[in-house]
Amino acid sequence: MDSAALRDLLISWANISSGSDNFPGLDRMRLALATAFATLPGATVEHLPLAGTPAQAVRIRVRPTAPVQLLFSGHYDTVYEASHPFQTCTLLDADTLRGPGVADMKGGLVVILAALHAFEKSVNRYHFPALVA
Repeated sequence: MDSAALRDLLISWANISSGSDNFPGLDRMRLALATAFATLPGATVEHLPLAGTPAQAVRIRVRPTAPVQLLFSGHYDTVYEASHPFQTCTLLDADTLRGPGVADMKGGLVVILAALHAFEKSVNRYHFPALVA
C-alpha cells in the first residue's frame, strides 16, 4: 500500500464515529477493520463477543501454523461520544491529519496493516522457509 492509500484508509477510519458507547459506530469500525485485514493473504477473520457489552472484538489470523507467532493488539474505539463535535478527519496540509484516533490506535492499526502487508511481500519475495507455513 502506498502512502496515499494508507492516508485515505486512515481518513476513512477516523471518520467512523466509534466512541466506546456508540455501538452502531463500533460495529461499522469493526467491519471496516475486518474488510481491510481480510486482504492479507490467507487471513481468517472472526468476530468474537465481549462479555458484558453488545460490542464485539475482531480477531484476524494469518499463518496459524508458522513456527514463530506474533500478537498485534489494539482497540478500535475512540474517547469521543457520538454527540461530540470532533467526529471527522481533517487534512491540514499534505503531511498532516487531525482526527479521532489518528495519532492513537486507528493510526496504529493502519501501521499494523501496512507492516503485515510488507512482511507478506518480503516473505514471498525472499522465500524465508522457516517463516512460511
